[in-house]
Amino acid sequence: MRKKLKSLRIKIKNKTMRVKTWVIAICILLSAPRIAFAANVGDSVLATGTKALVSDLTTWLMILAPTVTVLLVVYYLIRKSASDEMDASATRS
Repeated sequence: MRKKLKSLRIKIKNKTMRVKTWVIAICILLSAPRIAFAANVGDSVLATGTKALVSDLTTWLMILAPTVTVLLVVYYLIRKSASDEMDASATRS
């Protein structure tokens, strides 16, 4: 019986601690000032730099993508012709 009471006290204590923690957190959030002063984000150096970086990267990708595609197609065709030659020589033997 004492063990049950002890475990019940511990459970109640844990629940009250959780409730106290939530009440304190809500009080802190409600008492915090809600006004923030900030400049326009679109005009910041970070935003304009990011826009410039993205435009430069897309320019490079427009140049790089077709070049890599052509190289991969050539590589694929060379490998295919080499495998066809291997198959042809294996069937002759």
